[in-house]
Amino acid sequence: MGIYGHFSASHLLGDEASRIVLTCPTITESSGVGCAGDGWGLWTHNDSGDGPNLYAFDCHGGYLGTVRLDVDNATDWEDMCSFQVQGKPYLAVADTGDNQLARPYVEILVIEEPKLESLRSAERSPLVAPIVERYRINFSDGPCDCEALAYDPLDDSFLRATKERWRCRLFAVRRIPLSSPSANINRHTRVVSPRLAGTVLLPLVTAADISRDGRQLVLGTYGPACLIQRAKGTADSWQFQASNLTMLELPARRQGEAICFSPSGTQLYVTTEGTPAWAWRLPISR
Repeated sequence: MGIYGHFSASHLLGDEASRIVLTCPTITESSGVGCAGDGWGLWTHNDSGDGPNLYAFDCHGGYLGTVRLDVDNATDWEDMCSFQVQGKPYLAVADTGDNQLARPYVEILVIEEPKLESLRSAERSPLVAPIVERYRINFSDGPCDCEALAYDPLDDSFLRATKERWRCRLFAVRRIPLSSPSANINRHTRVVSPRLAGTVLLPLVTAADISRDGRQLVLGTYGPACLIQRAKGTADSWQFQASNLTMLELPARRQGEAICFSPSGTQLYVTTEGTPAWAWRLPISR
C-alpha cells in the first residue's frame, strides 16, 4: 500500500483530442464509459434517474442499441468497465453512488458483453442481459462514496476508487467465478468486504480504468486525470511513487465522470454529462 502526493509534470492532451457526439438523446448524464471487447465501439450509461441500461455506440458515435440489465432498478450507477477473462468479454457496472453515506451496501453487477450482431438484430427493443456475477459490498468502517470502477486483470479483482475531498482510497474486490464456493444470497450474488489497496492524494476522483495488459491505471477527476504505471515485476499491487505518476490535463468538460482506455492502451476516452453527449479520444504515450 502506498501514499503519495507529488506527481511528475502535467501533459496536455486536450489539443490532440478528437471529439464525437454520442447520437442518442437518452444519454443526458454519461457517468461511465468502456470500450467494446473487440474494439467496435463504446458503452456508456446515465447517472441516477435512468433504468438499468447500457448504451452502445460505434467509434464515430453512432447509436447501436440498448442493453437492459436484468435487475429491478439502478439505484445510483456511477461507473462501468469492460474486461476479458480467458478471451471472453464482460461488462461490469458500479451501482455504488452514495453521496449521503447512507446505503447499507453497494453493488457491482457483471454481464457477458452482448455481441454486435445481437444489438443490431434487436432493432429498437432493448436486449435483456442476465446478471452472471453480483457483488454486494459492505465496508467494515461504514459507508463510503465510490464513483469509479476498474478491473485489474493481473490481480483478477475489481478496483474501486473513493471520491473524497483530499484523497482517494483504492479498494480491491476479488472476483469470484461462478464455479468458486462463496457466501451466496442466491446463485449469482457474493457478499464481500473490500481490502484497502492504496491511497493517493488526489481529490474528487470520479472515474477509473486499467489497461487490458494491467500495466496502467488512470484516475479521472472533474479536471485532470492521473496516469499510474505499474512498477515492473509487480502483479498484485500498485506502488504510488513519483516516477510512476503523471498528471494529464483533459479537455474542458461540463462535468467529467467517465474515462477508459482503448483496447490497445494507447488512447483514452472521456465523456461528459449534459447534452449533447460529447466523447473525446485522447492519445497517450506509453
